[in-house]
Amino acid sequence: MKLSQILLIACLFVLALSKPCIRKPCRPTGCSGEICSDKDIASICIWKPEFECYQAAECKRQANGKCGWTQTQELEECIANAGSETA
Repeated sequence: MKLSQILLIACLFVLALSKPCIRKPCRPTGCSGEICSDKDIASICIWKPEFECYQAAECKRQANGKCGWTQTQELEECIANAGSETA
């Protein structure tokens, strides 16, 4: 391998590392908006009381790089209390 080829490969490698990874934004999906993803996800069309909690929750890319609902005290309490109210 020639020096010019090695330099070209090295330059391409550095260029590849310097480009930010372009990812689709996370968004609510699923039939009831209960899934947080960066792609369309089909789900069975049922309604659970805890799905209402996700209407005010934040769907975003988490520390692990995957889309998910940001776990807050409010969301956790809402899910824990979902369906416990009597009419």
